[in-house]
Amino acid sequence: MSSGSPAKPERQNQSQPVSNAQQSPKLLTQVRNKMRVLHAAIRTESASVDWIVRFLMCHRTPDGTWRHPAELRGPEISAFLTYLAVDRQVSASTQNQARCAIVFLYRQVLELDSGRLDGVRATQRKPPAAAIVVDRRFPFNRSHPASIPEFHIPQSSVAL
Repeated sequence: MSSGSPAKPERQNQSQPVSNAQQSPKLLTQVRNKMRVLHAAIRTESASVDWIVRFLMCHRTPDGTWRHPAELRGPEISAFLTYLAVDRQVSASTQNQARCAIVFLYRQVLELDSGRLDGVRATQRKPPAAAIVVDRRFPFNRSHPASIPEFHIPQSSVAL
């Protein structure tokens, strides 16, 4: 049969494409799904996914390819947490949020042990204690009871 168009070659040695039902979802989709199953707030989910992406970006190979978290364990996690505390100077609560997101990834999603986390911890920054001012003319420090003035309530002429 000559119709003028060349015959299409048949496929040889090509495997059939894998259907979506056979593929496992991508890592971040797995994280989102697990958080939704556990009824986490949408902001918690969003923040956790952001911290996981930052962690994975921090440990890309020199040629820019991503490493799977199964290859990254305790030393890499500790290095990331130390980077946050020392180089980025984040607060302790921010560092703790990042640590919790990464631990969630390993324990709940990948079901792996994250290893020992020995990173430098950010310290809680407490604001300096302010002096309590009772009167504009008399500031005192509550940690020194001797500096607290005695209050004299004038007797009013109105009977109660």
